[in-house]
Amino acid sequence: MASSAYSKAKGRKAEKDCVEWFEDSHGFVAKRIRLAGSKDEGDLIVAQLPDVCWEVKHQATDCSQKWLRELEKERENSSSPYGVLVRRPAGVTNPGMWHATMYLRDMVEVFKDLKKAHR
Repeated sequence: MASSAYSKAKGRKAEKDCVEWFEDSHGFVAKRIRLAGSKDEGDLIVAQLPDVCWEVKHQATDCSQKWLRELEKERENSSSPYGVLVRRPAGVTNPGMWHATMYLRDMVEVFKDLKKAHR
């Protein structure tokens, strides 16, 4: 089993890779959030996507249900209307090809907002 320090280092690297991907691929301003207190507000802030709480995971075992529950608390803590779970699959180094998961109710709201914006 991986040590806690190793797991944390993998998580920080995945977060850093996501930040660099948002910046390099899209010109967005992104940064990692450092945990301050007991009210975790996610892992990233992306200035151009301020309504989204981002949770990034780099773990071989898919624990999506557990992580989505964690994301839901973080989304509430950050007062974000949307939450996205980003998971790095084994062997995939390009964050643009990582998996992004959200609750269906949130995805429907995103699409409704897009439809309103295009009227």
